[in-house]
Amino acid sequence: MEEEANISEEYKKWFNRGYHLRSTMPEVFKNMTVPQNEPKEITQAFEAGRKQFEKEHGIDLERDAFREKMKESMRSKGQQKNRGR
Repeated sequence: MEEEANISEEYKKWFNRGYHLRSTMPEVFKNMTVPQNEPKEITQAFEAGRKQFEKEHGIDLERDAFREKMKESMRSKGQQKNRGR
């Protein structure tokens, strides 16, 4: 409870925005970059909200990206194999 009292309202606001955006528009996060001109507290809070959502829902973006890469590789190999026939 004491930790919660130390979290600023600004941090909470951006944490909740990151969580909400990740939950409602996941495609936005695929190509999103961290803005360089925003205060560090805002970017950290936004990123923490995203990570919290992913943790709660068992989402691992790196794992998902790896799987997608492997699928593409398999498709590509299959197409190359079929061209040789």
